[in-house]
Amino acid sequence: MVPEMSKDRGTTRRIALASTDGRMVHQHFGHAQAFQIVDVDGEEYRFVETRQTNPVCGNFSHQENAFAGTADLLADCEAVVAARIGPAASDYMNGRGIRALTRRGVIEEILRSLVSEKTLEDTGYEEELT
Repeated sequence: MVPEMSKDRGTTRRIALASTDGRMVHQHFGHAQAFQIVDVDGEEYRFVETRQTNPVCGNFSHQENAFAGTADLLADCEAVVAARIGPAASDYMNGRGIRALTRRGVIEEILRSLVSEKTLEDTGYEEELT
């Protein structure tokens, strides 16, 4: 499936979460096999779909040009949340207008945290890597 390119959904924010089970964000960005796509509007969120992907990292290395495929897959998302994301991947995604965030845990708790901290409302893409 090719994502819709427009990110203009009014107050709704579309985010991708690196998770294979739909419950936990537990995957490193470069090792992600799937992203759960969720629309967040105010304090409400709605599951949209699961998007399968091929991991871009392996054997302790990555191909920066491989990030393009993941960025294309998530082109309609404003942010991607992964348990870990390296600086090269973070810079690449931020450069493509997809904010890279690091969180690990239960998806519902992460979504509540992002909303309560107003993280999705921030205009900058800088996030300290944890």
